[in-house]
This record gives sequence, C-alpha cells and structure tokens, in this order.
Amino acid sequence: MKPFLMGFTMLMFLVPFSFAFDESTAEFSQAEKHFEAGQYAQAESEYRQALDKYKTMGDLAAYIKVRLGECCQYQKKTEAAISLYREVQTNHASSPLAGQMQEKIARAYYNSGNYEKAAPEFEKMAVQNEAKIQSATTAGLKAATATQERANENLGYSAFCYKKAGHEIKAASIGMRIKNAPAQSKVKKGGDK
Repeated sequence: MKPFLMGFTMLMFLVPFSFAFDESTAEFSQAEKHFEAGQYAQAESEYRQALDKYKTMGDLAAYIKVRLGECCQYQKKTEAAISLYREVQTNHASSPLAGQMQEKIARAYYNSGNYEKAAPEFEKMAVQNEAKIQSATTAGLKAATATQERANENLGYSAFCYKKAGHEIKAASIGMRIKNAPAQSKVKKGGDK
C-alpha cells in the first residue's frame, strides 16, 4: 500500500466517517499529496493551515502535528520537529501516536548528528521498555523478550551517542547495562519455548 493511502486509511480511523469525506479537508489532502511527493515546505504550509482548522480534533490534530514534525525534520529544522513531537507526547497523551514520540525525538536528534541530546532520549526509551518488561507475565514471555531486545537496542544507540559526544564513562556504563541485561534466549526462534 502506498504511503499516501496508508495515511489516508489512518485518517479514516482517526476521524468520524462523515468527516473523513468532508470537502473542508482539502488542505489536509493537499498536504498529504505534497508530503508523499517530497515537497516538504509546501506540505508544511498546508498542514499548518489544516492544524488551524482542526486543532481541537484530538487524534487528527496529533496526526497533523506529527506530519508537521516530519516535514520539519526533512527540512533540517530539528528543534521545530522535536517541539511538535513533544507537544503530541504531552498534549495528546491519550492518542495512539503519543507512545511513538519518544522514539521520534531520539531519532531526530540522532539523525541530525546531535548525539549529546540523542543519548539521553534513547536512554529514556530503554527505561520505558524495561518498565514494560517488569510488568510482563510468564504468558507474555515472548513479548517481554522482544521488548528487552528493543531496550538493548535503545541502550546501544544511547551508548554510541554518549561516546560520540565525548562521554566515554557514561557510554561504558550503558554498555555494562546491556551486558548485564537478562538473557534473550528464553524464547527460541519460531516461537517455541
């Protein structure tokens, strides 16, 4: 499925059916088309217009802010993107998108080469994943293992960023956390226990 169609399909689930086909969403549709075509400055302008109209629409407003953040990222406006992601994380905490914002923030810093700021953001992701593991039950062992793998990956990025930023001791400390993480071989490949 093309990314535009996936975005449009997502829109269908985020807003009431009658609203999704309302002609007043023209700016939004144009913004999606420009985004998918890689015309990020034009898409940003149209998303901002759409956000002015739909800022009280909950999940739709959150989605538009995420897309705005992505437009900013593609245009190398990292701080503007992160500000939008944090706004979704804070002001739209009940949105399904809110849980993805920590990773978007960490990766935005990482992709911009700002390892000093990326490192603690990846570390936050690892801590969140480790908290999920603590609440996992035996029945959720496979999910807990996958979450531990994500936590270790996030810690790896964090250690790399700390090292690139000149914080060797912090990087080594994170490396030890990875080394001491629970074994990941509790669930065999193929889902066998």
